[in-house]
Amino acid sequence: MEKRGREITPGQDAGNEAGNNPGKTPPENSPQVAEILAALGALAEMSHVFYTGMIGAGASPAEAEAGMTAFISAYIQHAKGGQAGDKDADTG
Repeated sequence: MEKRGREITPGQDAGNEAGNNPGKTPPENSPQVAEILAALGALAEMSHVFYTGMIGAGASPAEAEAGMTAFISAYIQHAKGGQAGDKDADTG
């Protein structure tokens, strides 16, 4: 099998070659990574609580999944500063 592109070694920033990230890759224990992981964990926990609450209220798994998807979408729209259903917020 022929190799394509260049190899990336551990700790090397793949985006530097294209100029996407001219600085160093943040270390795994950087404050930015910790903040992102905390936010993702919080969203996952809230989504799970929302899903199990819907199941507890009598929703089918499919209904609960659809509701959870809408909940996550609304949460992300709010975090972007848009209103739920605001299609212009998706482009910014």
